[in-house]
Amino acid sequence: MPKIVRRNITGASKRLIKRIQRRQQRLGEEQSKINARITTLEENIHTYKQECGESSKTLRVDLKAIATTQDKLQEQQDRLKRINNIVIMGIPEDENDHGVLSSVMQVLLPNNTLRIRTHKMRIGKPSQERMRPIRVQLNSNNEAHSALQNAKKLKDIDKFQNIYARLDQTKQQQLERRDKIRKREAEDSGEDESSASRKPANKTHRMDTDSV
Repeated sequence: MPKIVRRNITGASKRLIKRIQRRQQRLGEEQSKINARITTLEENIHTYKQECGESSKTLRVDLKAIATTQDKLQEQQDRLKRINNIVIMGIPEDENDHGVLSSVMQVLLPNNTLRIRTHKMRIGKPSQERMRPIRVQLNSNNEAHSALQNAKKLKDIDKFQNIYARLDQTKQQQLERRDKIRKREAEDSGEDESSASRKPANKTHRMDTDSV
């Protein structure tokens, strides 16, 4: 092969190699940039996930706090709605319960002019196992407390000895009352509170599960 031809081939090969090297270098630089962007993106995703997780925890806490506040407000509304009421226990559910309740109310609030409708005042669904309590709505909270003050007179009347009255309370109030009674009983008997809390509620502080 002539010398000049070999020289041309060698020169062309060197130029081609340099072009390839430059392209490889540019590709390497582009790949480094891409890798850097991928790393940054992964870091951003990780940070976003952490922020989302923290935001989710905060949101759950906030929702729980809102729910708790709503429950407390509802409880206060329920207590306010019942503040003028009393609940009477022990009146049999028969065709004469209207007359019995009227007589009981004459003892609790002499000369009261309440319109007695026992079928609308019974608490809960009818049951063969127990007599449903009767809710009586009075004109004021003072009347309710006066009625309870007079409730002790029922024990002195033979036909009313098994009838008693109390304030109309929410389930939460009934639980609080039951816990206070058990705690007092535990203190009086010398038992620890945990032992007393396992005892079933007796008649004097039984909770009305259908109280609404």
